[in-house]
This record gives sequence, structure tokens and C-alpha cells, in this order.
Amino acid sequence: ANRYYYGVYRWDVKGRCHCFGHASTCQPANALDSNTTVQSGCLCDHNTQGRHCQECLPMYNNRPWQPGRTSQANACQVCQCNNHANSCTYSEALGEGVCDRCSHNTQGSQ
Repeated sequence: ANRYYYGVYRWDVKGRCHCFGHASTCQPANALDSNTTVQSGCLCDHNTQGRHCQECLPMYNNRPWQPGRTSQANACQVCQCNNHANSCTYSEALGEGVCDRCSHNTQGSQ
């Protein structure tokens, strides 16, 4: 009986990112190094950030972060700080974002 032996030269395992519906593309953290475990990250849309698009960008907290859905993007909404702040935080009490560390002698949600 003839016996055949095979070897595996390269094995690529692919997966997908968990981006909470806020990205359509994933990118490897280090695409050039094939000898290590590569963890991928999301290329975020909808004004989100983070490895899994799990939070809003600093100026986009006018409502709480929510995962995206097929029928509704749930994009993070910009706060109206009128160029007096670089970030805002959602306030449950007010139901909107409040500008952080306002400049130009201003304060409050706008």
C-alpha cells in the first residue's frame, strides 16, 4: 500500500471583529507580523471609538452610547458646545450632553 504524507506550510485563521454594529471593516493590529497572535480592531463609524467601537468620540456624547442595529445606526450625536469645549459627557439628569471644561468664560450644556 502506498502511503502519502502531507505537511502544513501555512495556516491562516480568519475571524471577524465584534464592533457593536458601528464598523463594516476590521483591521489586524499588526498585519506584518505573522508569527504572533494578532488581535484585530474595528475601523469605527457613527462617531464611535475604541477597539470594539464601544464608546462615543469625546464631542459626541449628546445621548448615551448604544450598539448599532441593522435598521438603526444609533450613531453618537455631537454636543452643541459652540467651539467652547473639546469634550462633553452625557447627563442622565438633563437628558443631553454637558460640555466639559468650557473655555472663554462659558459653562453648561451649550
